[in-house]
Amino acid sequence: MLYNDGDFENAISILAKVLKDKQLTQYSDSIFACKYLGVMLAANPDTREKGKYYLFRLLKLLPSANLVGMGVSDQIDSIFAKVRVEFSAQQQDDTPKTSPVSKIEVVPTPRSDSAIGPVKKRSWIVWTTVACGGLLAGGGAYWLYENLNGEKTSQPEPVTVQVITPKN
Repeated sequence: MLYNDGDFENAISILAKVLKDKQLTQYSDSIFACKYLGVMLAANPDTREKGKYYLFRLLKLLPSANLVGMGVSDQIDSIFAKVRVEFSAQQQDDTPKTSPVSKIEVVPTPRSDSAIGPVKKRSWIVWTTVACGGLLAGGGAYWLYENLNGEKTSQPEPVTVQVITPKN
């Protein structure tokens, strides 16, 4: 919200503090912080180099990152394009070369960053919630079927049995 309102100073201070204090535990939160810090800092000529640093860090986290939907100027797009070129050049220099005999493909893995904590998998929470919800819905449907189906089952009427025995 601060970004959309143009309150870059407050947004920058909040995001920088969160990164500095290592409060981000989600990978996507780190991407968000680096993207917005990079754009806001690169917009100011006095902090442009620091903005480039965060944009470079963004590409380390997510090489396919883009600034679509952020409403950035052509100047910021140009800066980001230059950072991407630098990033690509560094990646080519850092990539180990494979021998012609070995056709092993090197796939870069995301590097851990000191500002990024371990990614905590919480998918079990979702599946547990879905399973419990399904059980509750099924039980509720069964209860409704048994109790509210509109037909009242009556008790069977008692049968009178008359026993006749022959007289000898």
